[in-house]
Amino acid sequence: VDDASDVTYTTTMNIGGRDISVLIDTGSSDLWATGQIPNSTPTNFTADVTYAQGDAGGYISIAPVQFAGYTIPDQAYINVTSGDPPSVDGLIGLGPYMGSTIRTTVGSPSADPVLNRIFAQNTSTPNFLSFILGRSSGPSQPFSGELTVGEVIQGFEKISGEVKNEVQVLPTSDSGDQHWALSLDTFTGPDGKAIPYTTTVPNESKPVAVLDSGFSLPQIPGNISDAIYGRVQGAQWLTTSPVGPVWQIPCEQELNISVTIGGKVYPIHPLDVSLEITINPDIPNICVGAFQPSTIGFSNAAQIFDMVLGMSFLRNTYTLINFGDFVDVNSSVTADPYIQLLSLTDPGQAHQDFVSTRLNNVDTTSDSQFALLPASSQQSS
Repeated sequence: VDDASDVTYTTTMNIGGRDISVLIDTGSSDLWATGQIPNSTPTNFTADVTYAQGDAGGYISIAPVQFAGYTIPDQAYINVTSGDPPSVDGLIGLGPYMGSTIRTTVGSPSADPVLNRIFAQNTSTPNFLSFILGRSSGPSQPFSGELTVGEVIQGFEKISGEVKNEVQVLPTSDSGDQHWALSLDTFTGPDGKAIPYTTTVPNESKPVAVLDSGFSLPQIPGNISDAIYGRVQGAQWLTTSPVGPVWQIPCEQELNISVTIGGKVYPIHPLDVSLEITINPDIPNICVGAFQPSTIGFSNAAQIFDMVLGMSFLRNTYTLINFGDFVDVNSSVTADPYIQLLSLTDPGQAHQDFVSTRLNNVDTTSDSQFALLPASSQQSS
């Protein structure tokens, strides 16, 4: 997995004999590519995949594909010629097949997403995906990341003993919006206290979070984001180009937060709580809050999930997604899909990383200017 400044993660796959760098996206379920693809046969079907930002459209075509050591002789993908796609050569959707626009358009398992095709034709392969996203700004995590299909990443075998968090399964009527979503226990703020929040998802007692490797900035409820950044001295809620409305805070401000899932606490590295951005090389960098108030425009989003935990969360875990019976083949075997998360962030080492990266090895984090304001002085987005 290649890491572009902690905001885009790509891997190389072969489509039709051409090596293409594709964005890895657990939040969608379709494969698409731009440009000329050799050994590709167009169909009569067209499709357009819509994302939280942008879309990608074109003819559905068929080509041989190689991915993660597996070969699919006749994979359906969109040869993109229209829309406003992300600025990459391609994208591989790693989400559940029910959310695939290509599968729905063609109406056949032969048009299933890449991972479903792999699992269907390689029945002895364990049907799970696992990945680690690297952190380019952290000195203690020098690798860019890794992704595997059907095997655990070497050195991280402890994942097998982690809690198996049930995937939140939507009713059949909403299955097109199915994501890799799980229940979240609590969000703990920089003051060490749990941030109160009540889920908006019907029939759920806990908040529902989607794990989405395609989202740079996690999208969370406004009151949680405000509790993280609103008490920072000098914090401002601003519209900043090119990221839009965001919390902006001093780059020297260390914030330590955590997320509890399945009874397990996952500390978030302070370099993931705020991101350093270069707007103009002639002026100092700015730092924006990574966990931003949700701006997702889906009309029914509040009925399906409460938040999207994107890259800034996922960099802190080794993530294993077991597809269970979310594989589109006839089978008498029923198995519930689940997600396992292995914590990768040690708070002590993370603090040292922050001091080294943001403070030039001079620890000023205990200075009064970095103390949180009283709760009564908290700002709102």
